[in-house]
Amino acid sequence: MYKWLAVRRKLIKLKNVWKGRIRETLVGMASAKAEKKQYQITYLRGYLRAYEECRGEVRALCHSPRWQAPDFDKGARKFLEDKCPTFE
Repeated sequence: MYKWLAVRRKLIKLKNVWKGRIRETLVGMASAKAEKKQYQITYLRGYLRAYEECRGEVRALCHSPRWQAPDFDKGARKFLEDKCPTFE
């Protein structure tokens, strides 16, 4: 339980780090456009797409429902079904 909470906090921090890198990449793309460096723009677009994809996946994990149980743990699923009316 506590390990998951710690990992969740680290995922949120990682998501924010990637947000900063996305901003830096956008600034780099703007300066490359001003200098008309097409190769650098294309290079940075690849980085931008990768950062956005990774950040989106981590965001989906962080915004998942609070009450979850692994699909292989029948006891935990039964407990949550009995105790939590919002459990899916």
